[in-house]
Amino acid sequence: TSSCANRTFNVTGDNCTGFAELIASATDDCTDVADLLWSYKIYLNSGANADITGTTNNASGTFPKGTHRIVWTVEDRCGNTSTCSYTFTGLDTKAPTPVCRSGVITVIMPSSGQVTVWASDLNLNSFDNCTAAANLRFSFSSNVSNTSTVYTCSQIPNGVSATFDVRIYVTDESGNQDYCNTKIIIQDGLGNAC
Repeated sequence: TSSCANRTFNVTGDNCTGFAELIASATDDCTDVADLLWSYKIYLNSGANADITGTTNNASGTFPKGTHRIVWTVEDRCGNTSTCSYTFTGLDTKAPTPVCRSGVITVIMPSSGQVTVWASDLNLNSFDNCTAAANLRFSFSSNVSNTSTVYTCSQIPNGVSATFDVRIYVTDESGNQDYCNTKIIIQDGLGNAC
C-alpha cells in the first residue's frame, strides 16, 4: 500500500473544517491495479468506532479539526490482503476576524487620578471559525497577557482630554492572531481629577 505516514491538513472553513486528501495506492503481482478491491474506515477524533467507511481508494473530503485515524484495506484477486493505518490531523490555521469598536471614551477616576482600560472593552463582535467568541482573548499587543492599560493624569497634557491610537489583538485557542486599530479617548470628566 501507499505511504502510511501521518499527515496534517489545514482547517480554514467557517465551521472549523478543512479538506484532507486521502488517497491510497498499491501494486500487486497477481492482480492488475485497476482490479484491486479497496475499503477504508475513518475514526473521527481517533474514536473506538468507525464513523465513515467506503470501498474505494479515495477517502478525500472535508473533516473537522482534530486527529483522526484511517485504516485502509486492499485485497487482490488471489485472496491476499494488506492494511495500512495512519492519522491525519486538522490544524486550525485561520486567524480570528477582529471587529473593534470605533473608539471608547472614558474618564480619569478622581479618587486615584487614573483609569484602567481593558482590551476586551474595545471588542465589538470579533469571531473565529473554531473558537467560540467567549473564548477569544484580547490584548494590546501580540503578548496575550497584555490585557489592560492604565492611563493617568500625566498622559493628558492639557488636563482636559487626550486621544490614544491603540491596536487590539484577537487570539484564538490555537494561538492564531489578527488585530484591528481603534482609539481610546481619556478625559478628566469633572475637570478636577487632574
